Amino acid sequence: MGMNANAAWPESRHFLQPWHGRVVDAAGPLFTLLQAILAFVLLVRTGSRLAYPFVLSSLIMRILATGISVFNPNDEARLSLALGLGTWTLPLAMCIALLALTIAASRRLNAGAAFNALSVVLIVVFSSILILANQYAATR
Repeated sequence: MGMNANAAWPESRHFLQPWHGRVVDAAGPLFTLLQAILAFVLLVRTGSRLAYPFVLSSLIMRILATGISVFNPNDEARLSLALGLGTWTLPLAMCIALLALTIAASRRLNAGAAFNALSVVLIVVFSSILILANQYAATR
């Protein structure tokens, strides 16, 4: 297997069985959903604002991945197609679920527009740095 910070793949570039690809496709979104749920639970139990960016970043990551699916189907889109649900069913369901968690977390913290805007900007900036670093490392 080969991997980087954003993907995993068999060295041969072909899975031995088609379902192997579906498991890999499901792993990323499931991890993102688990991250958001655990951060939300932590936020509810402790009231810590430090957990909120983990909920919000999960939403941002999936929205960006869904947007890119217009050009190249992301994990949820490939899985949705493989299950016969159409391209957009699972990506939209994931984004809606994460949006609901994010709204609930924001309300619980009484987070205002400024806090949310700053959080989005910081998440996008640091995510961009990680994505660029990953792409740079992949070219070496």
